[in-house]
Amino acid sequence: MGLGMLVETTTLHDALRQQGAPTAACYSGFSLGGFLAAFITAMAGQPDITCAPCMAGRSANLPFTKGAMSTCVDWAALEREQTIITEFLLDLQATPGGDQLHRWTPDELRSPVAVLGALLDTFTDLAQLPPLEDVSHFVLLAADRDAYIPYETHRQLAELWSGADARVLDGHGHVTSFFLQQAAMREAIADAATRLLASLEQAPQQDRKAWA
Repeated sequence: MGLGMLVETTTLHDALRQQGAPTAACYSGFSLGGFLAAFITAMAGQPDITCAPCMAGRSANLPFTKGAMSTCVDWAALEREQTIITEFLLDLQATPGGDQLHRWTPDELRSPVAVLGALLDTFTDLAQLPPLEDVSHFVLLAADRDAYIPYETHRQLAELWSGADARVLDGHGHVTSFFLQQAAMREAIADAATRLLASLEQAPQQDRKAWA
């Protein structure tokens, strides 16, 4: 899913650029959609793309190891495969480019929870992607009582994208935010887009030509 979205958005963005059309874009989504929006924004690394992820975090680790979705994991099956997954993770670190991934030791991978967390961080943690130069127009929206996407992972994303506008819906959870706080989500998207356009207008002319 993540690869499909990345290919689709990159293709559309490149097509607009080749046609000389405006390429400024704001990627957003809710929950998994918000994480994927953050993922493709980080992968693209373009100055004319902003992001407004809603109820999303830096990695899929905490939602599946500490959040409500951890109850859906077959921990017994994972424990049976623990040795195989651990060997895979350790071998992966030894491959070319493996030094850019999270580093784990066998002692850190002694439980199924630790193994799943390491596996998810290895493949989904945005901290492993190249840092973005300017995130001042990004708007991050979270709920402080979110049981699905723990607030801790939102805080991790806010720390990674230091300088972004990190907003918190006090007293709301995942579901109540979706049904009762859609105005806040629309506002986050609109603010991110408005700030991006303002920053592009202020950019030197030579930089604008380089993006075209």
